[in-house]
Amino acid sequence: MNDIDEFLSKNDNADGVIILSLETTNNQPKRQLGFYVKKYEYMPPINEYIQRDEHNLSLRERGIPINQARIKLFEQDNAQASRKQILPLIEQFAKDFVPQNSS
Repeated sequence: MNDIDEFLSKNDNADGVIILSLETTNNQPKRQLGFYVKKYEYMPPINEYIQRDEHNLSLRERGIPINQARIKLFEQDNAQASRKQILPLIEQFAKDFVPQNSS
């Protein structure tokens, strides 16, 4: 995760990283989705947004073996939803998301 933190610190316009993975077992695809955000306060809005029923991703949160509030990992039960469906959702979220001024 140090590499991700370094990437985010060097790229002012990057607030997070999207992690997509695909595993195929016996010709059955399994997909995973993850988020790593620069600031913890960005996690609740993206987490709520991506899990909305209307997106039909059928996400199940995975536990992680580290205490890290800026990362979320999911098993994606809807294996038919590829990056071509997920990335436009994330792009729309990024366009609509306005961080609250934490003063």
